[in-house]
Amino acid sequence: MDSHMIRSAGVSLSVAALSLAIGACGTAVDVGNFEDGSGGATSSGVGPGGNDAGVTTGTTAGNGGGDTSTTAVSSGNGGGDTSTTAVSSGNGGGGGGVECGGFAGDTCAEDEFCDFEQAGCDFADGQGVCAPRPQACPFDVVIPVCACDGAVYQSECWAQLAGTDTTSDEACGSLSPCGGKSGLSCGEEEYCDFAGDSCGFNDEQGLCRARPTECPSGGEQPLPCACDGEAYWTACEAARNGADVWGGLDLCEPVMCGGIGGIECPGDDQFCDYPNDSFCGGDDSLGVCRTRPTECPEPNADEAICGCDMETYGSECLANQVGMDTLPGDALECGGA
Repeated sequence: MDSHMIRSAGVSLSVAALSLAIGACGTAVDVGNFEDGSGGATSSGVGPGGNDAGVTTGTTAGNGGGDTSTTAVSSGNGGGDTSTTAVSSGNGGGGGGVECGGFAGDTCAEDEFCDFEQAGCDFADGQGVCAPRPQACPFDVVIPVCACDGAVYQSECWAQLAGTDTTSDEACGSLSPCGGKSGLSCGEEEYCDFAGDSCGFNDEQGLCRARPTECPSGGEQPLPCACDGEAYWTACEAARNGADVWGGLDLCEPVMCGGIGGIECPGDDQFCDYPNDSFCGGDDSLGVCRTRPTECPEPNADEAICGCDMETYGSECLANQVGMDTLPGDALECGGA
């Protein structure tokens, strides 16, 4: 049987698979997929009496990579059976799921995110399709991306895991040169990302990337050592504090604190930085002694955060400056003070 191309409303559809079942013999024939990405299935059954026939045809097509589904059904109990074909097409961003964003609103399930065409978010009421969230993402890959929820994540994977698409296919930040012999610096909300995790020790240049505003809980082993001489729980935490990760392990040795024994940091200019998911060491987790920042930028109103002493601080930096780590979440955990 020849394959046929069906053109309707500017959408090119092709039959992708053919299955025939004749009588009690159960003979079946399959035809493979076509290279244009469309797919379909056709089945035909002839009953023992030879008069009843049913045909079901399904076709999918779309310019977003398989965003449509179709159903066609025919059935009857006599010799004059008819068949019906229904075709639908879409222009989503490569999903194959329900339309979302724009006028459609938030229609995705909890384990999905709205994947917008060309990573444009829902600006100007743009629409996308619901796509499954990744189940896991690597901790050591840091290529900060600006997300549709206004946050900066360490990678596209982590943004999607949080349930949001990215505003652009490009990395987030000015991407201007930094470091090198001239010692070029980045903006306050950026850090210098050196190729090969070299920290620019041999006058290499890097690129200014946006500091992540969201980093996952947990930690890497061994703890990543950053170009500022500090050990951080993750490479994302290092970038969030304005430092790239050093490829070697001889730049810094982390000094642990907290835990069951309540170990204190040896220096007055240090504070105990606990893992994000330990709630200030409330589960007897060990922290890492980190140098207190000497300067902090003027905080925005939405940066208020609760310290481990249950006091509200203007920003995480201001809490760290007085030797205090912070709780995950916002200032409401301090009772709204």
